[in-house]
Amino acid sequence: MPVLAAQQSSGFGSVPMLIIIAVLFGGLIYMQVRARKRMAAKQAAMVSDLAIGSKVVMISGLKGTVAGVSKDEVEVEIAPGVISTFVTKAIGSIENPSNAADDIAVDRTNQTPGDDIIGSGKSDPESPITEN
Repeated sequence: MPVLAAQQSSGFGSVPMLIIIAVLFGGLIYMQVRARKRMAAKQAAMVSDLAIGSKVVMISGLKGTVAGVSKDEVEVEIAPGVISTFVTKAIGSIENPSNAADDIAVDRTNQTPGDDIIGSGKSDPESPITEN
């Protein structure tokens, strides 16, 4: 009776597969640890940039202005006269005042209804769009 070649293996066929799985598993763990370190460094840099008056967005989406900063906590004014205390890890981002639409002052004293409609030609006298 002939013996098949697959039955003659000495059991070392699974060792390379185990090595590949171990290397892949180790690589995944390394990538996760590296990502966490990067996120922790980013959070620490953001917290070090906090100053009273900074506009922040909490991880819950709550927006406010920093009223006080300590080592592990930050006091945020979420409404006029309403100050809440949060841990610094709850800060999602610091808003850039130059990009905030709330801080842009627009003179609307000489506007009439419809001035902001695109193509009306009323909003900018030097606009290349003319009325037909």
